[in-house]
Amino acid sequence: MLIEALQAGVEDYIARFAADRDEAGRRLVVRNGSAQPRQVLTRAALIAS
Repeated sequence: MLIEALQAGVEDYIARFAADRDEAGRRLVVRNGSAQPRQVLTRAALIAS
């Protein structure tokens, strides 16, 4: 439920500023998207293994 509320807020924000463009005509406010979750392995984790 919280995720849905956050996503709705983001969509509203993007829609409000959809007409704002820079000098090259590119939108100033965009959604960058999201990626699939992934495991991140740090050097500390390698040493501890």
